[in-house]
Amino acid sequence: MATENGVYRDVSGNLTSFAKQDNITGECFSSLLMDRKGAIWAGAEGGGLYRIKNAKVEQCGKSEGLRSDSVRSLQKDDEGIIWAGTAKGLSQYHDGGFRTLGLKEGLEDERVNQILDDGLGCLWFGGHSGIYRVKKNDLEDCLNGTTRSLLIVFTGAKPRRECPRFE
Repeated sequence: MATENGVYRDVSGNLTSFAKQDNITGECFSSLLMDRKGAIWAGAEGGGLYRIKNAKVEQCGKSEGLRSDSVRSLQKDDEGIIWAGTAKGLSQYHDGGFRTLGLKEGLEDERVNQILDDGLGCLWFGGHSGIYRVKKNDLEDCLNGTTRSLLIVFTGAKPRRECPRFE
């Protein structure tokens, strides 16, 4: 369980806190998910991302390629790829490393507070500008460098720019 006071686990029916001796140093935990291999991922404000597997804790932050140490949301897509919404953009964890996108690469809002995989080929993002969606193929093309901009469908208040719609 991710809370403002730390990450907790169930040990024989008792809630036990991961603590500094477990290398959990983030203060406010905002998101939690389990990957396909059974590892728990916890996102923290200012603490980055923690991967917990078999009581071993690894911390990932900006120095490991994460877009920002302030992780606001986590989502595992239908292919098992982990997406981390941060205060400075989006990070994708795949094949043991991070790739990132921000305003420069075409995200509508650098603060990615929520991520949802709709199971139809798109990721939906919630940020300060509103709610928008992007095709995962477009995200992959941008991350791979085969395109330099994202086609964004904006559904929130008022976009910074007009974006064409796709079906």
